[in-house]
Amino acid sequence: MAARNLLLATGFIALLPMAAGAAGFAFYEAGAKAVGMSGAFTATADDPSAIYYNPAGLAFQKGTMIMAGGTFVVPTYSFKGANPFPGQGVSEHGKNKLHLVPGVYYRHPINDQIMVGIGTFLPFGLGTEWENPTRFTGRFISQKADLKSLSIQPTIAYKVNDWMGVGFGLDIRESVVNFQRNRAFLNPFTQHVVDLAKIDMQSNWKTSVGFSFGVLVKPIQDWRVGFSYRHSVKTDFDGTATFEFIPTGNPLIDPILKAQVPQGDRKVATSINFPKEMSLGIATTMISKMTIEVDVNYTGWSTFDELVIDFKDLGQKTVFPEKYKDCFNFRFGIERVLNEKLALRGGYYYDESPQPLESTGPLLPDSDRQGINFGAGYKMGRWSVDGSAILTLFNERSTVFEGLPQNRDNYNGTYRNHAILASASLSYAF
Repeated sequence: MAARNLLLATGFIALLPMAAGAAGFAFYEAGAKAVGMSGAFTATADDPSAIYYNPAGLAFQKGTMIMAGGTFVVPTYSFKGANPFPGQGVSEHGKNKLHLVPGVYYRHPINDQIMVGIGTFLPFGLGTEWENPTRFTGRFISQKADLKSLSIQPTIAYKVNDWMGVGFGLDIRESVVNFQRNRAFLNPFTQHVVDLAKIDMQSNWKTSVGFSFGVLVKPIQDWRVGFSYRHSVKTDFDGTATFEFIPTGNPLIDPILKAQVPQGDRKVATSINFPKEMSLGIATTMISKMTIEVDVNYTGWSTFDELVIDFKDLGQKTVFPEKYKDCFNFRFGIERVLNEKLALRGGYYYDESPQPLESTGPLLPDSDRQGINFGAGYKMGRWSVDGSAILTLFNERSTVFEGLPQNRDNYNGTYRNHAILASASLSYAF
């Protein structure tokens, strides 16, 4: 029983750090125009995606509009090993996969002061999957991880006067996680590590509820100041783990090994506090036909200090330290209106990673990153089309610091990442 409990404890732990991961898995790409300005949109907030960026922005918008689109994300990540494990010369690569981050928004005025809307977007998501999973040297930590977190947010905004608006939204969030990895076992005859079992863990879809609110003011002509807050959301996951025995081909040892593998689905549970987020933005239109905005955003990742796994059918709880830190990101965006139909956009951002070296690994190889982007918008009567692209470059990150391995899973080396993002949206004004 002790060996079986240990198998479950080490098997399920990797399911959740990715779900409470860093900026790399917390999306800020909720609208193509905002993406074209590197997400510096808290004070501008002049299209329906304000439901995500700053609900108060709806207060200054006019008329009914529907907006639909998404961001395509292609992440690329690689790993070079270090001693003592997996060793110098080891090279691993992640699978190149296309991820879609959708966003759909609708706004409708009740009167001259009240605007209501509803939006759906992904505040967290993506995943990691390594090539050649059966031979991947980090397969006992993670082979594949996937997180989906979809928010549906009904929103109301109130225009207090000509220079101030406020907004409030109810964040109804649906989340699910899936994780795959292999379990290791030391062959007592050969003293070599062998693959004991493939573990596939799947949670149920879970609903959790939070809220967001925002304020937008126009203190003087040609200046806008916006503030938005999204509250942390706690999600309680129930899941099952399925174990598939991997035979060694040795008829003497296989029956012994198979007896160590749990049979059937095993129930486990945990909780995640998705972090609170705050944004402060300042925008100006002092230069004719141009909008310039600077945002400072804060994410409270320190709520992910530890992870508690509850093995319900075994009567056990296991606690793992994570030690994430709160972090900031900084965004600069610019829009130049060329004529009544065409606008060009660009921007730059810098994101801090909340992840300590101890937690950096195959499940979430995160680091500080920066991005540059460009975009454009075109209006055709009641229709508007927006598009943008971002190149994100991650800082190279090694889990060896001053010659000493730091990774808690004893899997050390250097990660190199980058990502290409492309956004598009189509809007129609009624």
